[in-house]
Amino acid sequence: MSDRPSQFLTDRLTRRTFLRGGVCLAGAALLGVVPGIASQASSGEKEEALGLAYWDGNRLIDAADLPDGDRGLCASGLRASIESYSGSDQNLRGLSVLYAIGPQVAPFHAWTATRHGSKTSTFTAPVSAEHGLVLNVEHKGSAQARSETLCHLSVGDTRGQAKLRPGTYVLTARATNWTRYSFDPSAEGDNAPLTTGGVAVDFDYLVINIAAA
Repeated sequence: MSDRPSQFLTDRLTRRTFLRGGVCLAGAALLGVVPGIASQASSGEKEEALGLAYWDGNRLIDAADLPDGDRGLCASGLRASIESYSGSDQNLRGLSVLYAIGPQVAPFHAWTATRHGSKTSTFTAPVSAEHGLVLNVEHKGSAQARSETLCHLSVGDTRGQAKLRPGTYVLTARATNWTRYSFDPSAEGDNAPLTTGGVAVDFDYLVINIAAA
């Protein structure tokens, strides 16, 4: 079975440009399935829209560089917590989980960036060998316009594709050279977990912790 995003999901996109060998799909619009998303998705978004890293216990590595995902999550499903961190450069707008239900796609809105909203949220989701986990990331695009990018995490071992496994991920709305950053998952209070040169980064990001449900 292929580890790439299924044709079922990709056929509903206005653009099918894969980021880094299929990590994410830019300009996500679910044609004829979720009209609200389809009408709001922008076209022509650059491929450098997102950065996704996995904490291996010592350093952050690009999620596409993981050797494989965890197929055990297909049996258990997953439980995830999201914690947001703000910077002077704020680009993230929201995060939804896409579920395949029969011939349609159902989005569950898991997190929204609001001035007075909650900093944290949680969700549970089923995981299939075919779909893995598919996230719709809302973020600021070119000329300050709202844009959406699909991010697919696979339980397979396709080279160059983001992998899904229990642990901690960091998601940004920018292309990121993760070797420049340090990460401390135990940081609390006003101490930001993502830093560069000992200083908190100036952009917003999400810390997503995933475990078997």
